Amino acid sequence: MKFLSFIPLLFTPLLSANAIDIARSNTYLEYEGSAVTGIKSDYLDLEEYRVYSSYSEDSLNFTSISASFLNGNTKEATLMISNGITTIDENALEGATVSEIKFTGSKEEWTALNFVTSLDVTYYQCDEGFINYWNIYVRPEATSNICDVSEDTYNTLKSMYAILNASDRSVVDSYSDSANETIKDSMAYLKSTYTSSVDTSTETDLTTLEQETYIGIIAAISIFGMSSISIFYLFKRKGIIQ
Repeated sequence: MKFLSFIPLLFTPLLSANAIDIARSNTYLEYEGSAVTGIKSDYLDLEEYRVYSSYSEDSLNFTSISASFLNGNTKEATLMISNGITTIDENALEGATVSEIKFTGSKEEWTALNFVTSLDVTYYQCDEGFINYWNIYVRPEATSNICDVSEDTYNTLKSMYAILNASDRSVVDSYSDSANETIKDSMAYLKSTYTSSVDTSTETDLTTLEQETYIGIIAAISIFGMSSISIFYLFKRKGIIQ
């Protein structure tokens, strides 16, 4: 299993985020009660499947995935699993063609599911995953100050934000956190804060480089001038020039 390379190890979560209520349709899912049991036959050719634990459009809440729920899909697909899912049958992927699993929670939450797979698993993925990460590390409480977000954390967020597809980014951008601030506005603020810092540093470096260049040129001219005077003086003493 593979962890996102840009998630710093010091950010290992000590708590689980609540499942995010995503307004997405469950069109292709088959289910019984709170268990996802399969994929409808008309949707077995998709390249991505997502199992959110909560669907506000349909007032549904899922907590488990049954055996062979993706059996018979005709294309190699990625599978997103919500961290709100608490039970995955050990044979859930039997008969399925899946290239990787995108989990919306932490590595610790995934490990707690005790689902054994040889597939690569990445964490805090897709819209729900980004929001989960935000609610843990950026604004866990309404009183959390956006100004306390470190540059390292911002760089992690920026990397995660950059790989969101257009649909996921739209969900993330419009999400209002515990302080009733949208992630879009907060990300813009963090960008302006740390971009200004980088620009100032770059400008300082360029100024220093220019100063060093000028000093080098002056020194070279001075050395050349002194050398020329010495040569002329030598030629004059030898009578080569008058």
